[in-house]
Order: sequence, then C-alpha cells, then structure tokens
Amino acid sequence: LQWQVSLRRSRLRQKGYFGGGNQADGRIRRSCLYIPLRFHSAENAYVKQVPRRCSGFPPLFFFFLVRSLELYEAVVCATGSEPVIPQVPGIDKTIAIDALTAIDHEEKLGKRIVIIGGGLIGSETALDLAEKGHDVTLVEMLPQIMNGVATTDFLAYSERIEKTNMQIMTNTRLIAVEDHGVTVQGPHDFEKLDADTVVLAIGLRAKQELYHELKERGKEVYLVGDAVKAGKIFDAFHTAYRTALKI
Repeated sequence: LQWQVSLRRSRLRQKGYFGGGNQADGRIRRSCLYIPLRFHSAENAYVKQVPRRCSGFPPLFFFFLVRSLELYEAVVCATGSEPVIPQVPGIDKTIAIDALTAIDHEEKLGKRIVIIGGGLIGSETALDLAEKGHDVTLVEMLPQIMNGVATTDFLAYSERIEKTNMQIMTNTRLIAVEDHGVTVQGPHDFEKLDADTVVLAIGLRAKQELYHELKERGKEVYLVGDAVKAGKIFDAFHTAYRTALKI
C-alpha cells in the first residue's frame, strides 16, 4: 500500500492529515509537501526518506509507525480511491490498463482502443482519445452511457461524441481480455473486438484501509474526498469543510 502524508501540529490540538493528492486545508500545496510512503506489513510501518527543505507552509515530516499516530488527537484520511478491476479471464494481460494510467501515460496506448465502462470517466476518456485520432469503441453494460451525469454535461459530451467516429456498444459486458482485443457479450450474442489497448473504466473504489486500522485502535479519524466516495473536486472540498467543522 502506498500513502502520501503531511503532518502538522496545530496550536489548538495535534492533527494528522493523510492525503493522496496535492491539497490540504483549502490550500494548494506543492507536491514536495506530500511524501510517498510504502507500507511494510512485516514491520507495520510506513517508511520514506524525508526531504530536507520544502517551500511553502512548513509541515512536520518524520518516519513513523502506525502506533506513532497516538501522538495525534485527530487524523484526517484523504487517501483517495483506486480503479476497480473486473475479475475476468485475461485481465492481467499487458494489453489491459486502467483509465487513470491511460490518462497519465498516453504513450502506452495503441491506435485501436476498447474502453470498458461508459460512466463519466470512461465516456470522457473515450471522447478525449477519439478526438485525438484513436479508433475508440466504448462498451457499457447499461442501456445508456453517462448514467447519473448532470444534464448539462450529458448534452455537451453527446454533441462532441456525435462529431467523432467513436463506436458505442450498450447492454454489453466484458467477458474476457484476449491477446489482441476482448470478448464481450451483447444483447444477442458473444462478439470479439480487436484492440491494441483495453482501457478499464469500471469505476473507482475508496481507499479506506488506513482509516479502518486507525478506527480499530480507537482513534478519532475522518474520511474526506475520494476516500469517502469517488466524486468531483466539489465533493472533496465540501467533505473536507464539513470535517474541519467537526474537528
């Protein structure tokens, strides 16, 4: 497990903030203020060398064991979320990557792309890649893509999608990932789709392992942002604000 951490002491009480992004306390902070930590289960510790100097608001950095959090009266976990990976045959093949990796590393994508999942993330990713010249097929289990998306977003994206060559397959689910594509099941039969890359955009799962571990130890601990439920930046700000009021 990997976490990022910024710890600081407040004049009123001691608090710890554990984040998976580059924001805290309503401020945008430089990435150097958040230290990637790797969890070593054998030692029950999070370990990472600390940078000597960072600009901006000075946090408190240190090596720590989980039990070191006893020093803090309250802990806020903003550990984010991670992609949901469907358990189907061939899912571990190199042709398959998650949507977040696809967005960050477009150089890994081939010309022909099948995107599994027609929610907001899958639809946005498919649209972006189609507009960049990729041959994109979007596969969605439900009768319609972008379910639950705001009407304004739905209309705006639909208008742009109509201007691309994107293929959309609804009422269709992933059966297996193959060496050169995928097998899907549609309303009438199974079908093989050729692809150089398969992008998995099934959804995001909140990362709450650290939260539950601290909860079991009796700590006053809170979840904010995507660690509650994957959402938009609006949701992250408001969960953080409400949590700050409680603390």
